[in-house]
Amino acid sequence: MSEGKFSGVSSQIVAAKGVMQKILTENMLRMQERTKDKNYIKAVAEANEAAKRLDYTKIKNLQQKDREEATKLYKSSLEELWDCFDDNKDGVLSLEENGKLMKIYIEVSIEVTQQRIQENFTQGVMNTIPDGPRKAQLMEVARNVVSKVPSWIKKWTTKHFNTDDFRGRTLKTMDVNKDGKVEKEEFTSKFFEAVQDGIDYSEMSQEMSAHFLPMLQDEIYKVLAQKPRPM
Repeated sequence: MSEGKFSGVSSQIVAAKGVMQKILTENMLRMQERTKDKNYIKAVAEANEAAKRLDYTKIKNLQQKDREEATKLYKSSLEELWDCFDDNKDGVLSLEENGKLMKIYIEVSIEVTQQRIQENFTQGVMNTIPDGPRKAQLMEVARNVVSKVPSWIKKWTTKHFNTDDFRGRTLKTMDVNKDGKVEKEEFTSKFFEAVQDGIDYSEMSQEMSAHFLPMLQDEIYKVLAQKPRPM
């Protein structure tokens, strides 16, 4: 693949971002719809129960099934994404080129998933606010804390995923025949597995809670410790 058109903002990058936004947005909506499926809910519950016994087979099977469905659904979009990067049509994705692709993917992923993650976290935070005469004041404090979440997510994601290690791991997953490069068929068949294995949003959620919940508790205690204003 040629690197020339990756200098600055090119039409290829704009097109690639558009394809990635389409894939990520549609896939997120697909997963949300799946949570309404009784059979899927039952399968997840059974997988979680098995995991408690240190049997992760069912979870892995669910993940594999999801990757296969996503690969089939978005095969044409993945081919379009490949064409955005295969400028000289040599049919090969090198480590450096994969790094550029994944960098853009992470940027778009943040844009698409950040709102959803923040909404979930906000809901969890608001559920911790106790009822009482100062609830409105406490809600305002909580909103101020939550407003810091987007910048934290961006920093955390950049630190963990915009790295040579991440780029190397995703390339290794897609490199089915282990020849040090990724061809188009490998890319389209292994892309979802590579990014799912490489990006652990559950880890981010745990660290985000560990960072913000103590901060929120401190602010709540400050409000509750204040003397009531005289009427």
